[in-house]
Amino acid sequence: MTGQGDEEVAVNFMKKGVQDYLIKNKVTETDFQQTIQRILDQVQLRRSLELQQKWQLAISKVSLLIRQSLDIDEILNTAVSEVRDFLSCDRSVVYQFEPNWAGNIVAEAVSSPWRASLGDKIIDTCFEETKALMYAQGRKKAIDDIYKADLSECHIGLLEAFQVRAVLIVPILLTLDRSVSLPKLWGLLIVHQCQNPRQWTDGEGLFLEQIAVQLAIAIHQSELLQQLNQELAQRSRAEQNLRNQTHIQGKLIQDLAKSTTLLEIRNRDLDTFVAFASHDLRAPLRGIKNLVIWLLEDLADVINPDSQKKFDLMTSRVHGMEVLLNDLLQYAQIGRIEFNPTNVGIEELLRDIINELDIPIDFTIHIAPEMPNLVADYRALYQVFVNLIQNAVKHHTRNDGRVEIVATRQGDFYRFDVIDDGPGILLEHQQNIFQIFRTFGNPDNRNNTGVGLAIVKKIVELQGGTITIESNGYSGTIFRFTVPLVYLNSLN
Repeated sequence: MTGQGDEEVAVNFMKKGVQDYLIKNKVTETDFQQTIQRILDQVQLRRSLELQQKWQLAISKVSLLIRQSLDIDEILNTAVSEVRDFLSCDRSVVYQFEPNWAGNIVAEAVSSPWRASLGDKIIDTCFEETKALMYAQGRKKAIDDIYKADLSECHIGLLEAFQVRAVLIVPILLTLDRSVSLPKLWGLLIVHQCQNPRQWTDGEGLFLEQIAVQLAIAIHQSELLQQLNQELAQRSRAEQNLRNQTHIQGKLIQDLAKSTTLLEIRNRDLDTFVAFASHDLRAPLRGIKNLVIWLLEDLADVINPDSQKKFDLMTSRVHGMEVLLNDLLQYAQIGRIEFNPTNVGIEELLRDIINELDIPIDFTIHIAPEMPNLVADYRALYQVFVNLIQNAVKHHTRNDGRVEIVATRQGDFYRFDVIDDGPGILLEHQQNIFQIFRTFGNPDNRNNTGVGLAIVKKIVELQGGTITIESNGYSGTIFRFTVPLVYLNSLN
């Protein structure tokens, strides 16, 4: 207060820290009140600026740490320490939720003498989905005094266990998927006042919210890093597996090359055997057969019935050996002869077979209408049909039996059914019926070598088809096999 209206005096004093001045004898009550209010506003503004500077410094420190560090624990611990120091509160914690809304305190800064709670698992039975929704919507919670707030007894008891008198809570929200209406509620950033009640200001709540946003960035960054590390680990395992597979494949290729070489050697051996069987085995058989014929001619007048029976048995055995040898040669040559696809009329092929087979006069072979024409190897299909029809006739118990042949279109295949009304095939024999040398029928029949159905299966599968058998075991049998409409895969 000055007695003179000298502006120079006023300016000099204001440079020394004076906020304002009043002139004696000219002061009114209104002037005095306005001056005091102006001074208070300036002080409040200065304090606000200082607080904002401190506020920005704390947030900048956390933000800088997030950019410089990938250690989420370090970031969380720094954040709670900055919050406790800035707000001068007794405790600051980061709380992480579990799927059942229980959770753990994962970071804490606490002043003495208040108890530490880091690592505590909290099961809040009062935490309902409505509260979770409130936090998920980004709303904060400020309680100035737990005993004056509208809290349940269980909630007050939980806060008392942590020596809390006032609490300020803001959510930590992760926006992982923008297509989802609400972000993920990861956890809470909480400050406690333990000594006494505390009236939380809007600025303090806003500061805590900004720290929570920085923490959400750090947590999201940490989760992305963890996901990346997992993907890198998976990729590393996949690459190792690929290297292992490459090594295994290399070994398999070597083994395959060895097997191929061995197979070529065995095929040459088989060729040698086929040549030997077709000449050196057949010749002695023909010789034995001719000797029997000559002996029978020379001894025609003196041979007795018992000797005649033995000669007949010898002739039958030689004939059976010839049949077996022919079947073996035929089986060995399947897949080794040159493939010769031509237009094959199935009905014409079947009629050729029927005319060439020795079929009883009363036996019926019925060919269903609309048999297809196929591009196929005539000899291969001939072998399949002749074996199936011949078996049906040979193993029938009556001379007036019936065989029906039906063709059905099935996608890119034709299915042929050879159906007979014979005695059927026992169920226990059906699974082995296509194995070579497996015979089911009259053991005295020397023409039954057990090779015919093995030949059929080999031909059908080499041309890309399948063959099955159906029989109830006591009446009738159906052999079903498929043939591609146009199969170009060779049988050689």
